Amino acid sequence: MIETVLLPEKMDQTAAVDLYDTLTARIGQSMELDGRNVRGVGGLSAQVLLVAARKWKADGLDITFSCSDAMQTDLQRLGLEQEILGKVTRE
Repeated sequence: MIETVLLPEKMDQTAAVDLYDTLTARIGQSMELDGRNVRGVGGLSAQVLLVAARKWKADGLDITFSCSDAMQTDLQRLGLEQEILGKVTRE
């Protein structure tokens, strides 16, 4: 069973720390990150997402993302859309 982690609307520095802790506790498990309600992604949160995407892929585990238009646009502006969002479900 793949666990779903709900991402906050505002992915700022505080959210990045919480997200890091959440992801670290789930290393070794496939998961989906649900960002359909995200309204903005800051640089630090994007870095946490990038590290997670790389780690899960290196470990051969599934990590998928559902994202809002705003989340995808912010990651695109940061030049990280393709590497982080490998599999995208947009609503």
